[in-house]
Amino acid sequence: MQLVLQRNRHLLACIRHLCQHLRRHLFDLIFAHDNLPREVSLRKIQDKSRQLAEASQHKSQFLANMSHELRTPLNAIIGVTEMLREDAESLNQASNRSTACSAQVATCSP
Repeated sequence: MQLVLQRNRHLLACIRHLCQHLRRHLFDLIFAHDNLPREVSLRKIQDKSRQLAEASQHKSQFLANMSHELRTPLNAIIGVTEMLREDAESLNQASNRSTACSAQVATCSP
């Protein structure tokens, strides 16, 4: 009888140990399950963040390329405009000089 009681106590101790072990695993599973949506959301946020960073990089590269592509012809247009303005000023000054000379000649003539 004593042997049976000893075995029962041993079995009861083993069952308690197994129950504690199962509780720990169950707690881990519940915790993992509760955190799963957060982990999935975190992964989605990280993916979106990478996509946005890549899109921003493409945008910056596009704007840099377009800036260069626009700057070259605009500089040519500005240069030609300045040359035309200088020519117009030269022609205007020459015209003013010839008008002044004509006026002087007219006043000096008898």
